[in-house]
Amino acid sequence: MDIGSASHFVAVPLDRDDEPVREFKSFTAELNGLADWLEACEIDTVAMESTGVYWIPLYELLESRGLTVYLVNARHVRNVSGRKSDVLDCQWLQN
Repeated sequence: MDIGSASHFVAVPLDRDDEPVREFKSFTAELNGLADWLEACEIDTVAMESTGVYWIPLYELLESRGLTVYLVNARHVRNVSGRKSDVLDCQWLQN
């Protein structure tokens, strides 16, 4: 997951959904929709960037739903060459 202040980009394996990359706004209803989508895609483990404080509500929600959540340091992830967009970031993290 690529975490941002206004929205989060999330990628699941290609065989889990016809639209394997989605954008969710940072509002509570959207975060619940994100969690519902992950559950529908049978995702039980996620990795997300620990960007500012923006990751905290989503982390708490996913953890409360029983998902295993791994935080990765955004600075370390940003140093991977060739990634230039939120979509590419979340796809790279998903792999």
